[in-house]
Amino acid sequence: MELAIFSKGESRESEIVMPFQIKFAKMDLTERKVYIEDFPEEILTKYLGGRGMNMYLLAKRFHPRTDPLGPENPLLLGAGYLTGVLSLGSRMNISAISPETGYLGDGNMGGDFGAELRYAGLSHLMIVGKSKDPVYLWIRNGDVQIRDARHLWGLDTMETQRAIRRELGDEKVQVACIGLAGENQVKFAGIRTGLKSTAARTGLGAVMGSKKLKAVAVRGTQDLKVKDPQGLLSYYKDLVKGLMERKWIQALGRYGTPLMIATGNSLGFLAVRNHQWTSVGEAGSGLVAENLDRYSTGMVACWSCPVHCRHRLKIEGEKDKEVYEEGPEYASVGSMGWKIGNLDLKSILQVVELCNRYGLDTISTGSYIAWAMELYQNGIIDEKTIGFPLEWGDSKSIKKIIHMIAQREGFGDILADGSFARERLGPKAGSFLLQMKNLSPLK
Repeated sequence: MELAIFSKGESRESEIVMPFQIKFAKMDLTERKVYIEDFPEEILTKYLGGRGMNMYLLAKRFHPRTDPLGPENPLLLGAGYLTGVLSLGSRMNISAISPETGYLGDGNMGGDFGAELRYAGLSHLMIVGKSKDPVYLWIRNGDVQIRDARHLWGLDTMETQRAIRRELGDEKVQVACIGLAGENQVKFAGIRTGLKSTAARTGLGAVMGSKKLKAVAVRGTQDLKVKDPQGLLSYYKDLVKGLMERKWIQALGRYGTPLMIATGNSLGFLAVRNHQWTSVGEAGSGLVAENLDRYSTGMVACWSCPVHCRHRLKIEGEKDKEVYEEGPEYASVGSMGWKIGNLDLKSILQVVELCNRYGLDTISTGSYIAWAMELYQNGIIDEKTIGFPLEWGDSKSIKKIIHMIAQREGFGDILADGSFARERLGPKAGSFLLQMKNLSPLK
């Protein structure tokens, strides 16, 4: 089957036919079995894209009493129909029942992984069951293997990617993996690929950890067939031309999403100190996008994207080692910045990288730390509860509590339960937690 796309106002005579080669792999980690099949045409036309197909597959297996961290919870990875086609798509969705909320769990990530999955001959993966020992999936051109990952357990997200590429002898392998946060089933752990791209929200990394699945590695060299290559190229050129002429896109290519910080601060829609204030005024001048230039080595992009909205950063990391990272996005600067009273840009970059290494959602992590800081401010919890003072903007205590959350140590074990931590801290503490259906807000 093939997919036809039309520009606005075009007739069927000018259709561009796109690849609709959608193969689906189901992996049972308990039984160590893999099944590969085609989606029926009527399903493909009814549920569009990576997320649409994920929702269809999840709905078929959903039961309201399904344990998000149980073997019956399906983990779904879905690449969109246009993923891997020129630069028309590089995103993919990861879905499951959420450990963080108990409801629908869905995360979206960019980078190169989705396109590589398409070139490997698959568009969707469903992972069920639970392995006895840590494993990772190795997918190459339609062949799927379940491999031993005991030697990878305990590594951070960057160490894991490097180790798998060394083991497979191919630097072009794309890896989506969890860090210690996912292994320890922190309820807001994410799934990371590359230097930055993460399906961060709703705790999908915890689902991987519960299944003892450390990573999914993919490498593909297959073609995506297009019926009318010249027609597609013409359509693509017009699309990119219109996109790149927009001032907003040009600004993104220069500054990335942090360009929204100055506007947000001046208009007063920041979530300062767990939403106590809406602006930091002149004190926020050090966080505006232009200040990233002192750490940036240039702008980079997701697979084949012409916008290049990510900074490649060189910063001083843990133990004074220089590390490279990408981003950070506006939401990460906010959650690791003004939301926890931290207005030091270097500190923000360091704690964002720390979260990325552990595989923690920066938005939720910052939100739960901010909640704890306000509880400490109001005397609802104290130094004895936490183990140390948890003051607004204290970079040392911020790093310390992140380590404790990811490793589920002490008070960090309580915060690692996300919104459900209010059940352990009591109703008075719960009244200070801002959440919607157990999920911390974006801003």
